[in-house]
Amino acid sequence: HGGRRHENSSPHLKEARGLFFGEQPLRIASARLGFPSTRTMRTLGFKIPVDYFNHNGAMTRARRQVRTRTKRECTNGTFVVDFKGPFAPSKDGAYTSLIGFKHPSSGYVHEVYLTNQLVATVCEAFDEFSYKMKTVYSCTITTLMFDRDPSFNQAFRTHLLRNGVTPDMSGAYDHYELGSIESYWGAWRSQVAAMILHAHKDESWWAFAANMANYVLNRTPRLSNRGCISPVEWFTNETPDLS
Repeated sequence: HGGRRHENSSPHLKEARGLFFGEQPLRIASARLGFPSTRTMRTLGFKIPVDYFNHNGAMTRARRQVRTRTKRECTNGTFVVDFKGPFAPSKDGAYTSLIGFKHPSSGYVHEVYLTNQLVATVCEAFDEFSYKMKTVYSCTITTLMFDRDPSFNQAFRTHLLRNGVTPDMSGAYDHYELGSIESYWGAWRSQVAAMILHAHKDESWWAFAANMANYVLNRTPRLSNRGCISPVEWFTNETPDLS
């Protein structure tokens, strides 16, 4: 390919990819995962503003639109749900997978860590998620979209209906909604792998890294949100603190 270096030629990137693409055995590198400079990324064709990775520049973008500091009323209660895993049992809980509920309008994702993917466990995870959205973000779930995973069976759909939620199993027109959470998993996987490599930990620490990645991504400004605000700020109209 014109002498270009193949991405798999980097041992660190290969190990990071192996953590969530099933390449075993995993050997965590002792060196931290490095990223190219903005100048190098521009050379490779990426269009990145000079101040993109600068804290002041990020805050300036987030404040381009003046907003009132009142709690936003959630008028769109449509969410998408998907599993990630299974992984090696995690420390402090022996979790083997997780389920993510994403709000496409804001980009917010709520994660619940699971020891199994049984229907009863998934129903409990939904109840936990629903309670948080109502009490913390004043958002009522009206529709839940999902694929044809065996756990999303008739019993699960009945549970949703009992809670006033319309189940929407993926149809031909749902690919763009389901794709929104798949794009989240892509960013999530990269952050989790980078955190584990940087901390020199083995894969059993994945749940700790996943929890931090979810926390950061929910508080990172998004170009898709008006005013380039973060998912959490979309609900609260309060700038999150990541210090």
